[in-house]
Amino acid sequence: MSFTFAAASKLPKFTKALLAAFLLLILQVSGEAVPSAAAAQSEGQGQGSSLPLDSESHSLSLEVEQFRKASAVLRPLLGVLPKNEEGKLGDSAVKYALHHFFVRKFAWHVRGLDSAGQSWNQTTLLDVPILKDLPEETRSLFQERLKSGGLTEHECTVLAVTIWQLIHQKSEVQLLKTFHFFDLHTSDTLDSAKATQVVGAYMAAFVLDRDISKVVPAKMMQVLGKMDKVYPRWPGLQRIIQQEVSVEQARRGSDVLRYSSINRIRENVDERFGYWQVPECIELKDLLLSKEDHGTGRIRLADFYKAGLDGNFQFRESAEWLRELGALEEASSYSGGEPRVIIENYISGASNSIGSSPYHDSRCISECENLMETIQLRFSSPSAQPEELSSFVSTLPSRTMKAPRDLGTVQRQRLNSIAEENGGAVPLTGRLFAQWMHHSYPRECPYPHLAGSTNPHIYTKITEIRKGISSKEQMTSIAAQKPRQDAPILTAPWQPGEELPAPIQSANSEPPRFLMQLHLLLLLAVFACSAFSVAKLACRACRGRRADKVNRQPLPPGVGGLGQQHQPQLAV
Repeated sequence: MSFTFAAASKLPKFTKALLAAFLLLILQVSGEAVPSAAAAQSEGQGQGSSLPLDSESHSLSLEVEQFRKASAVLRPLLGVLPKNEEGKLGDSAVKYALHHFFVRKFAWHVRGLDSAGQSWNQTTLLDVPILKDLPEETRSLFQERLKSGGLTEHECTVLAVTIWQLIHQKSEVQLLKTFHFFDLHTSDTLDSAKATQVVGAYMAAFVLDRDISKVVPAKMMQVLGKMDKVYPRWPGLQRIIQQEVSVEQARRGSDVLRYSSINRIRENVDERFGYWQVPECIELKDLLLSKEDHGTGRIRLADFYKAGLDGNFQFRESAEWLRELGALEEASSYSGGEPRVIIENYISGASNSIGSSPYHDSRCISECENLMETIQLRFSSPSAQPEELSSFVSTLPSRTMKAPRDLGTVQRQRLNSIAEENGGAVPLTGRLFAQWMHHSYPRECPYPHLAGSTNPHIYTKITEIRKGISSKEQMTSIAAQKPRQDAPILTAPWQPGEELPAPIQSANSEPPRFLMQLHLLLLLAVFACSAFSVAKLACRACRGRRADKVNRQPLPPGVGGLGQQHQPQLAV
């Protein structure tokens, strides 16, 4: 099938095959009838879908495999999220789960799933940009589910797979545009060099956040020739793409590859790209940690800019941009009177996006995700007792923290205070526990600001980038500032204020068994007392009726009685 650019602009937003699989999974709980996947795919082809449907890349078995993988990653998250009375997840809880799912699985930040500095209930799932491209009938189905109490864990997993597929659909559009850029058709076969060039150009457009169809070809070729200057790790990414091409050639048993194979390579590169950047992210973090302030996970803004002036193309964000990102700690008694950069907030923040699209971006993976996942797997409950939690966390090592260790009296007291504020247990998805984790692992876990105090976003336009970058003069001026000699011992701030993605029920789904038995005994006792009282009253009533019956009977002559004694005596 030949490909034209006009056809690419008419690509379906959500293929019939995927919709059929999605409805088959999500509607099985309600028993609604759905068309078969084969029939739906046939229908989609019959309507002239311009997306090259391949039996390997668009099969139901692939979606089932994705469902299995998604279930494994989501399991610890769903285990700690509070459910409502119906055992379902509300809108905000689903967003929380899906956000962390894509971060852990691919290092993707899907737009609209992250709280973006606001409270989790600020927006709804239907506001997520990628989900706006779902068919109207599917959006209506989700809306009904959310209004009727929320989504089950099964439905949440289906939604994760749906977003996963939709992102690949959007990315494939960019691949087709890349084919057109090189004047290729989807029916063409590509050798190793050409396949590497096409996938490389696709990834360059992703790293630069550019639509390749809107870039002048001559200018794009110039950019591709200088990508190692723009993106220092470009040569390493090129080698990875070449390896993926070789693996696909071996799998197909051919030196030339068709479109379906190129698209498979694109999928693999997209999904692994974030994890390939882990060494770069650690190198960047360690550079900042080498100038860390007293083990607080922070660096003076002066030292931050000094590192930028030493030749690093990072570390140039303005104080205003760092503040929006939630990476700047203002001058205060905590910071020794000097502004500081919170290292983990900066490293995993939006300004360090490695690649971007209108629907998602890749960032450095927070090392805290592994720690949180371990805790979630251990407790598998929305909340935990502070003593058990403190004891378990003290055994968890990180890249910079040894274990076992003593967390200290202050940290244990803070955990107890969180529990007291939340009915006796610590919510594992709450802001206060995230803050406690930041104090326990200041180099791995980001500091969670209060909702509404930050506004993290990615600058993509040249005017925005120029505004967000400090000038060399500004950086030099701040870098020249010497640390205060009379500064107090530095620490990290502790700010009260709990925030939860979903409310935790005041009572568990079932009361403790001994309470149920006690309630039963009390009911039996009340019933027995009531029965005894009724029986006693009945006996009294019975005796009263007998006495009344006796009093009404006529007495024999000459026999006195009570009734006769009260009769008046008449004189003769």
